[in-house]
Amino acid sequence: MFRLQAGIDIVHVAYPGVAPALTDLIAGQIQMMFATSVAAIPFMQSGTLKALAVTTAHRSAAADYLPTMQEAGLPNFEATTWHGLVVPAHTEATIIDRLNKATLDALHRSDVSRRLAALGVEVVGSTPAQFATFIAAESAKWGNVIKRAGVHLG
Repeated sequence: MFRLQAGIDIVHVAYPGVAPALTDLIAGQIQMMFATSVAAIPFMQSGTLKALAVTTAHRSAAADYLPTMQEAGLPNFEATTWHGLVVPAHTEATIIDRLNKATLDALHRSDVSRRLAALGVEVVGSTPAQFATFIAAESAKWGNVIKRAGVHLG
């Protein structure tokens, strides 16, 4: 998405995880990377890395001095890392409702939300239907990026 929207020619280097990628970035083996706030913030705070922008639609409370990619000149750029709780398709609705309530209760505990916010994690919390809609939208968005970029497996 970045390459397509910025109109630049860059090479994607696949890493088996964020730790080796960050190691190579810090060592100067690669020039840039997109990293989660959880991985980047400690290095930003120590001065080891300099962040240029956030990829969310709005500024991060954990680093509100950073512009969004949209503010930096790439309209409609939004790429987020998200996590969600999923269960097998035929799980009973009552179980799904109980799991959703327990998850939301835990995420909204003040100690949990403070800790996550300090790491740059934005807790959304939603209903199972809202999450399904979100997953469908993300699948469509990234499917379009894959097609436009000509990405092929193998």
